[in-house]
Amino acid sequence: MVAENITNTASSAIEAMKTQPLAIALIIVNMMFLLGGLYAAKTLLTNLAAAETHRSALINTLAEKCLLHETK
Repeated sequence: MVAENITNTASSAIEAMKTQPLAIALIIVNMMFLLGGLYAAKTLLTNLAAAETHRSALINTLAEKCLLHETK
């Protein structure tokens, strides 16, 4: 019974969209916008992680040099 209702609702929605091509275009553009935003966020987070790793390595190197300089 529930599956039939879902099928009927989906069929009705698809039939309505066939008469409204602008609605389909809007849905597609929105999906592309969301996917682009997710890609940009993933790229940003990856770059931030790489920058943090580099910064930590640089600080460790500087700390080692300062400690070696103090002991001499």
